[in-house]
Amino acid sequence: IEALRILQQDQKAHDIGQQILQTIPFQKGDDAVDSLLINLGLVENKLGNVDGMEKFFRMAVDANPKNKNAWKLLAETLVKLEKFEEAEKII
Repeated sequence: IEALRILQQDQKAHDIGQQILQTIPFQKGDDAVDSLLINLGLVENKLGNVDGMEKFFRMAVDANPKNKNAWKLLAETLVKLEKFEEAEKII
C-alpha cells in the first residue's frame, strides 16, 4: 500500500511538472527551467520510464548547456538505454 501511495505521488508530481512546462515560456539559460526538467527526469526514473528520463534530461541540456548535472544524468540515461556511443560523446 505504501509503494502504491508513493507511485501515485510521483505520478502527481509528473503531471504538475508537465502542466508547469506548458504554461511557462521556455528560455535558454533559465535555471528554474532546467531544474524543473531535471526533476521531471528524476520522477520518470522513479516511474520506471527511461525514455521519459532521456526526454527531460535532453530538454534540460538544451535549456542550459552549462549544467554539468544535466549532462551527467543524460549520459547515465543513455547508458541505461544502451546508447553507448552517444553517451561516450558526452563524457
